[in-house]
Amino acid sequence: MIHPDTEVREAHSGIGLGVFATAAIPRGTIVWAQDALDRVFTSADLDTFPANVRALIDRYGYRDASGRYILCWDAGRLVNHSCNPSIRGLGPNVMIAVRDLAPGEEITCDYAECNLVEPLDCHCDTARCRGQICGDDLIRLGNQWDALVADVACNATRVEQPVVPFVLDRRALEDMLSGARPIPPFCQQCAGSPRSIE
Repeated sequence: MIHPDTEVREAHSGIGLGVFATAAIPRGTIVWAQDALDRVFTSADLDTFPANVRALIDRYGYRDASGRYILCWDAGRLVNHSCNPSIRGLGPNVMIAVRDLAPGEEITCDYAECNLVEPLDCHCDTARCRGQICGDDLIRLGNQWDALVADVACNATRVEQPVVPFVLDRRALEDMLSGARPIPPFCQQCAGSPRSIE
């Protein structure tokens, strides 16, 4: 479920569509959450699809830590990448605004959080552009992202949260925001075997 104060429109040249804020969205707002309408596919499911359907899931879906493919039913599937994203994962199924978003600002995430199978060349043109986005960026950069998300989560209880009623595991989210449960580190969100940062 993407935040209701968003719309799809043409992004910067050559990239296609993107998702933009239509109103101010404060730091700490849940901007996207996996919900009951999103489709979940195993690798075996994908093997049963024709190549053109598989290509759509590869393009618009992402992989979770279990290696399943998630395809958002709404505009969440059109959020573009930035190496300086406006939203980051708060656990595996929720994305939170890591800065205030102004009306008209594009909402971006970091595709490294999508458990990429193959590296992607990046041309986001931000000062923090890594040049290539890899699945193991969750391991290499996760500590920095963990600290940012923990800091931002403190603001989540002070702002309006229209997406929260649609969160799959609302109790887990509320426990994370209250401090009753730790926020899972990014290194635990990597697909495949459990990993840790040395």
